[in-house]
Amino acid sequence: MLHSANVGEGPAYGIIGMGMHLPEGVVSNDVVAAAAGVTPEWIVEKTGVEERRRAGENETAAGMASVALRKAIDDAKARNGVDADPAMLIAATSTPDRVVPAPAFDIHGLSELPQIPTLSIDGACAGVAQGMITALGFYRAGIADTSIVVGTNRSEVYFDPADRKTAALFGDGAGAFMLGPVPEGYGILGMRMLTDSVHREAVHVSDVVSPTNGRKFNMNGRQLVEMFVNELPKMIYEALGEAGLTLADVDRLMIHQGNVRMVEAFTALLGLDSSQVPTTGRVVANTACASLPITAVLSDRERPLKRGDIVVMATAGAGVNGAVIVLRWY
Repeated sequence: MLHSANVGEGPAYGIIGMGMHLPEGVVSNDVVAAAAGVTPEWIVEKTGVEERRRAGENETAAGMASVALRKAIDDAKARNGVDADPAMLIAATSTPDRVVPAPAFDIHGLSELPQIPTLSIDGACAGVAQGMITALGFYRAGIADTSIVVGTNRSEVYFDPADRKTAALFGDGAGAFMLGPVPEGYGILGMRMLTDSVHREAVHVSDVVSPTNGRKFNMNGRQLVEMFVNELPKMIYEALGEAGLTLADVDRLMIHQGNVRMVEAFTALLGLDSSQVPTTGRVVANTACASLPITAVLSDRERPLKRGDIVVMATAGAGVNGAVIVLRWY
């Protein structure tokens, strides 16, 4: 069953700023292919990824998130004149630097934010979308008028460079959205969320990860593809319907960059033009829960979003779970 997050008739709320941080280290397909026992051409054929970023030895998931967060705050000031720290922080990651305290608190401390409500979400690649929906709820409840939702991914300790199923797919980085009140008719218009825990083994970490006990990441990509093909289209159509819109109204679909070839196939499945669907995974790979805001920032740089554009954000990840948000850009 597909579940609505019930946007309802409450005050309008949307993205008012965004930012990202990518590590300086670039890892080519030549390097990945040599370790995984494949060719660079094989990587491009199967994944569409041409290069990815890799965090340096002293770069942490929380550190990258704090940089992206501050850029989103600055962007909110530049775009919309919002000159204040957010009233809430929601952080999403599946690659925390440590288990306790939760990663959101490390991000909070490194960002030097005031004593605002702070929480972590581990929705895997759908975490930022889940965080946006959560932020809307806290706004409607009168707890926080503005929120920062940040996703961050530092994958090295989790992934085996010799595993060709995963080594080529993932990259490091962080991205953030600042959300706040917007004029009526703008912002979040429709949402859907779904969990299919029957396939919870499709992507999993089999044990607590540390530098001493090895990499434990496992993935069955086929089951994730099934979520993309079978469930995400229905979620998109229903979220658009809730907003009183159709696919023909969509200016841009920002989809989780799990695999560029999968994004291309999804674009064809929906009958959209490739210009409507960014494929940022070519140069940053799959940055997990950071993928959505990173894609938004890179897409806006290449072709700036215009006020009034209808944007669909669609994500799916481990669980297996998915989240879709429809918004009118402000």
